[in-house]
Amino acid sequence: MQLLARKTTAHHTIATLAALTLSIGSLPVQPTEARNAPPTRVQVKIENLAPQQGTFQTPFWVGFHNGEFDTYDGGTPASNDPRPGSVAMERLCEDGNTAPITLDFADLSAGVDATLAGVAGPIAPGETVSQSFLLDPSNPDTRYFSYASMILPSNDFCISNGNPLAHQIFDDSGNFVAQNFFVTGDETL
Repeated sequence: MQLLARKTTAHHTIATLAALTLSIGSLPVQPTEARNAPPTRVQVKIENLAPQQGTFQTPFWVGFHNGEFDTYDGGTPASNDPRPGSVAMERLCEDGNTAPITLDFADLSAGVDATLAGVAGPIAPGETVSQSFLLDPSNPDTRYFSYASMILPSNDFCISNGNPLAHQIFDDSGNFVAQNFFVTGDETL
């Protein structure tokens, strides 16, 4: 697999697969009686950092949730994991199909999710995709961020955050917590 930004450490090689950025945008929306704070426009930007002729990524599934939507538990085969979502992750990691995880998310979460695709579907080396989401910072159902995508070409390599609490985007007071992180080759499932 060709990957960009290889960095050799004493123990392993780290290869950067993607850069994910969560940023806040200005939004001219006034608070209403039903909410304590105005909605916040949050932009998710995904950049495939693989070099030309490198790996593609299937469309990324992204979700904002209350911290309870766990995409996977490392080392636990989907067939032995009764928790909803595990078979959906298997479909995503083996087929690049985000529909099952989208359905599980709708059943298990009151959050917001989407699938971000490249111009031709998969996200090509060097390509950047983004989408804005209008979120209520006082709503605990959109406080955390998760993602998942299959790496191409492969038959079952994917990237996802296995800890549903890893990326908190609003603190308990509703303040936005900007995130900018890289997903590296050593995080491939």
